[in-house]
Parts: sequence; structure tokens; C-alpha cells
Amino acid sequence: MSARTGCMLLLVAWLLPGCALAAKSARGSIDRARVEHAQTLSAKTRAPVAYERYERARRDARRADDEGTRGDKAAEARLWLELAIAEAESLASAEQRLREEQALAALDVRVAELAAEEDALAREAELRAAQTLARKEAARALARAATRPSLRVKLAREDAKSAAEALVARAELIALTLDTLGDTPPGLARLREKLAVTRSLAARDPEAALGQADQALFHALALLATVRSHDGVPSEAERASLDEALALAGARTVRGDHGLTGVVETAFQGGALAAPAVRVVERLCALAKAHPRGPVELRVHAPEGGRVAEARLRATRERLAKAGCAGERFRLRTTAVVGDALEASWLAY
Repeated sequence: MSARTGCMLLLVAWLLPGCALAAKSARGSIDRARVEHAQTLSAKTRAPVAYERYERARRDARRADDEGTRGDKAAEARLWLELAIAEAESLASAEQRLREEQALAALDVRVAELAAEEDALAREAELRAAQTLARKEAARALARAATRPSLRVKLAREDAKSAAEALVARAELIALTLDTLGDTPPGLARLREKLAVTRSLAARDPEAALGQADQALFHALALLATVRSHDGVPSEAERASLDEALALAGARTVRGDHGLTGVVETAFQGGALAAPAVRVVERLCALAKAHPRGPVELRVHAPEGGRVAEARLRATRERLAKAGCAGERFRLRTTAVVGDALEASWLAY
């Protein structure tokens, strides 16, 4: 053997232990990484059989006396660990697919709901378009009928009489409202004359009475608009603010000939204010102070009349006065309407 060959053999013999140690360290790092991966996947829960075999083989490897048996058991432990990881990854993928399918199913349901909402909105739009068209055609028909009597739709005698009486009743309600404002509008007397003529005409000639009633109502609305304009016209923002505040105070809001009205549905028990309504009346007073345009009319529902009506009117007036709402601006009256409601109307709004 040459000297060079001998040197090389000595060098290999010197390096082999170091290479073995490096290989063993690398294998340990890989094993630790795979164990951490298995823990991340919850392999002990998802693949309990394979993971239990892995732990058993690992314990056997630690307990082995000779190096060969220890190596065999360590290799077996690695195989069982890889099997547990494979099963856990498969189950995790299945769980992920299930979640995705559930999410897709939920999206399908939402898409169906949106499609139904879209159909409903489309139907509503079509209905509104049809209503708009019908209103335009009705307006045109009325315009033609106003200039050409032959085009007017003939009503039955009883129908014409009922329609005339309804228009007269609404005009009389506006006249009563104008009476409560203190300063009587100049045209109110003329309005009452028209209403008297219309009532007398209704029995003899209902169709002619219907035309008179329509004119009387137009006159009443014009007077009401004139009175409202004296106190200045509230902005849309003011109206909306009062509307919202009335609703928050516990009143049902209505817009009509009386302006903006808040209705307290169950305000009375017998002749007294109901306990919940006392607080509502105080809130109505606060709103009247916050929205000072024009008079405020309060109407007490009292179908029985007599002492009950007087007691309800007195209880309302006293509660308002106690809250600081008294004087000419606040007009109170009773109305023979079935129920126990109290109405507060801001005429200017």
C-alpha cells in the first residue's frame, strides 16, 4: 500500500464519525418538524389509530437495548407518523371542502333571495308606472270632461248625492278649523253660504250639488292655504323634524286639512287622562314650544258628550297649562268621535 492511499484511508476514517453525527442531527430536525406538523393538523384527533401506533413505536424505540432494534422501531414510528399526517391532511381537506360547499349553498340561498327581491321591485315598479299612467289618463279625462259636458261620466243619483255629501263634510271640517284660529278669514262667510246652498240642492239635483260641493271644497282649501301663509311656510326640514318628534313622543302622525297631526290613540280613561298619556301630553307641549309657527289645535274624542267630554277637556287643559302651554295659540275642543284619542294639530305644518 502506497503512502498516499494510506493517508486517504486515515482521512476517511477521521471524517466518518462527523458525517454520522451530522446525518443524525438532520434526521432529528426532520422528525421534530413532522411532529409539529402533525400537531398542527390535530393528527391525534383526526387519525387516532395511526397516531397511537406512532407513539407506541416511539416508546419502544426509546426502551430498546440495542442500536439495531432502536433504529427499526424509530423507522416504524416515522412510518406511522407519516400515515397519521396523511390521514389528517385528507380529513382536513374534506372539512375544508364541506365548509366551502356550505358557503356556496348559503350564497345560492342569498342569490335566490336577491332574485326574489329584484322580481318584487320590478313588479312594484311596473305597478307604479301603471298607476302613474292611470292618473295621467284620469287627469286628461277630467280635463276633457271639464270643457265638454258630454264626455263626463254619469253617476247614479244616489252615488252623486253621496259624493256631494262627502265633499261638503270635508269642507265643513275645514270651516270648523278656520273658526278655531281666532282671526276669521274674510271668505269664511262666503264659504258657509256655498255649503248651505249645496246642502239644499243635494236632495233636488245631486249632480248639480256635486259640482257645487267641489267648488266649495276648493274655496275652503284656498282659505286654509291663505291662513297658513300668514305664519310663514315651514321648510320641509321643519315638517320632517316635527313629524319624527311626534312619532318619538308616542303619537301616530297624520297629514291632512288640519296640517300635521299627532294622534294619541288611548289618551283617556273615563273623564281623566290615562297615566301613559300624561307624559305624552307634556311632550306635545314641549314640541309646541320647539315648533312655534301657527296655532295648535287639540281635539278631545268624546263620543258620549256631556260630563265625560267636559272632564276630558278640563283634564287636558290643566295638564297643558301645568306644562306651560296656555293662551290663544292653544285651541281645545271636543269632537264626537268614537274612541279615547287626543289629537294635536299644527295647522301651519
